[in-house]
Amino acid sequence: MKVLHVCESYGGGVTSAINTYVNNCSHIEHYLLATTRDKDLTGEESKGGFKEVTLLPRELKSIMRLKNEYDRIMPDYVHLHSSFARVIVRLLPFIPRKKIIYTPHGFSFCRDDNFAAKLIYKSIEFVLKYRTSVIAGCSKNEVNLAIKTLNMRNTHEIINICEPLSLKVESMRLPLPIPSIGMVGRVSNQKGFQFYAEVAMHFKGKVQFVWIGGGDAEKEKVLKDAGVIITGWSERKEVLAQIASLDLYFHSAAWEGFPISVLEAAMYDVPVLLRGIGPFVDENLFSINNTDEAKEFISRFIKGDVFSVKTATDTTLRIKNYHTELNLKKSLSALYG
Repeated sequence: MKVLHVCESYGGGVTSAINTYVNNCSHIEHYLLATTRDKDLTGEESKGGFKEVTLLPRELKSIMRLKNEYDRIMPDYVHLHSSFARVIVRLLPFIPRKKIIYTPHGFSFCRDDNFAAKLIYKSIEFVLKYRTSVIAGCSKNEVNLAIKTLNMRNTHEIINICEPLSLKVESMRLPLPIPSIGMVGRVSNQKGFQFYAEVAMHFKGKVQFVWIGGGDAEKEKVLKDAGVIITGWSERKEVLAQIASLDLYFHSAAWEGFPISVLEAAMYDVPVLLRGIGPFVDENLFSINNTDEAKEFISRFIKGDVFSVKTATDTTLRIKNYHTELNLKKSLSALYG
């Protein structure tokens, strides 16, 4: 059996997610056709267990290359990931509907910063479901959204996991007399950078907040003004070292699939605090709903409050127990089988 993975925004967490799908379903031949964003590269782009990897320029003429690769490979399934694949590839008539599997890695209509955009994205997804055989959500939440919002009958959950973290990373944290709290991702509205900055400002001088990643200068300035250290983009080994060194991982995203960075923090037994968005709520994980709740929880946590510390560590344990290789392998076998 052959599976052709197509992804436009290959980089960051999407890279890690797709690699885990491939590495945990090695009896199938996997091919990758993707474009990348230079600022999102992690050094993992060619490290998955693919039979072939083809990275294309972010240009419309790449669609013709896609047809050529499709005709050459003749895959049993075309597994689509993220934006370009979501729309354009599902409109291409030479790919039969019965072969199309779609994993959103975060539905765009979940964004909360533009009502008109939400409506447009939802309409697009609703129409294109008729060109989709299976929506394979990367979380319980994506499956629930496909069923309830898009009325999609054929759905499947393929949980996100992080790859085995056998690498013993050395702490990269500077020696600080105060606790450190961190978040990983692009400095963007999706990742809730303003939410994060508001919480960080409240603890300025008392807690060192770190943003592992980067973005445009204007958004970065909001974080810097709140006292947040911005690391910029790093290779995965460095990112893991930074995550492992944190006292608390605080995920502030406004909408997501199920972020790999949360899984990586959990694998390193870093206590976790989550914002109350779909993927976390649907797994019944403890979460906060606004900045006031975040400030109160963090304040108690850094003081060593038993309930707060136990809550954050229990969240980590629950994530580790569900997002396992065994569960992923069973799910992939059912999906492709």
